[in-house]
Amino acid sequence: MNKDYLLHHYPTYLDRYFSGKTIKFRDQILKRDYFVHLISSLLTKYYYTKENEFKLNATILRETYGKWYNYYMEYLVHNGILIVYKNHQRGRRSRIYQLSISILTSPVSRYLNGDEILLKKRKKWTDYNLKSSESPICMEIRQRLIEDLYSVQIQYDKACFELLSKEHLSRVELERNNFAVECIREGEIYFHFDDYGRFHTPFTILPKNIRNKCLTIENNDITEIDIPNSQPLFLLKLIQMNRHIPVEDVEYELFSELVRDGVFYKHLSKISGNKNVKEVKKNVFEIFFGHNNQNSTSRLFSGFFPSIFNFLRVIKRERGDYRWVSHQLQRLESDFIFNKVIKKIYSRDPNIKLFTVHDSIFCRKD
Repeated sequence: MNKDYLLHHYPTYLDRYFSGKTIKFRDQILKRDYFVHLISSLLTKYYYTKENEFKLNATILRETYGKWYNYYMEYLVHNGILIVYKNHQRGRRSRIYQLSISILTSPVSRYLNGDEILLKKRKKWTDYNLKSSESPICMEIRQRLIEDLYSVQIQYDKACFELLSKEHLSRVELERNNFAVECIREGEIYFHFDDYGRFHTPFTILPKNIRNKCLTIENNDITEIDIPNSQPLFLLKLIQMNRHIPVEDVEYELFSELVRDGVFYKHLSKISGNKNVKEVKKNVFEIFFGHNNQNSTSRLFSGFFPSIFNFLRVIKRERGDYRWVSHQLQRLESDFIFNKVIKKIYSRDPNIKLFTVHDSIFCRKD
């Protein structure tokens, strides 16, 4: 949906630097709209991925903000709005920046950016976001997924009420959810394909009750299809791909049976005496994706599945990065969901509209 403005986050902390439409810095006249566009882009990505590290490519910055782009970056770093986290090194294409704590903790308002040059470049950013990552999702599927995002509508007032009723949300969580709701209403859909297969959109961060109660596709009610016990399922695949690390057959079969029956987390909940299945699931994720520190759940898991627990420890040590397992499981999940399941859905029904939330697929009930 092409509007005559771009909807941005605007941290009110910036008011002390941007009192007018332009700023003079090192004898150059710089545009406030460009600053807001850049900061909002980074803040949006932070809200969606929860990662405060940004590789900013000089070529893309030049194409977006013109030949004086380096003055914009210098101004932001000089005033502590951006922090240089890692400098450019030989073999690394881009510097890595972080947003300052002052920006991350600032109250946020909305900013309607009507800069004509930025509006003309909107299509370029879409193409860049589509093609820039090393996502395992094939390009044809990526393009269809983006097109389908604009078929989703939101009951705005109802969604706002649902958000206000969720008292446990932090200020940052409330802000990013409010912004997601507004973006869907305005048709200003942010998306990001990360290198590990995740497809981040406003729909991936919305609370489940808002997705189920407040969203429609082409003004029709939606339904959800997902994979129960998705991460344990793809851990089984990862074990098969790394047979040099031994896993006991009987143990593997029990693990596999619980996963196939969709009762893996419920089983752990029962034997642990912890009736909170969500908490058990969170603790299991810490075993899969973390450092394997000892806690009650890891002791329980290692007691029932000792060779699988050892597999996780060994493979993280071999790869030299405890995050490797989470990245591989995400890539396996992504390849299955997008390149197999959704590809088949699109081939069977070329007119279907859908959106995804990681291992879940949402489509019209009819």
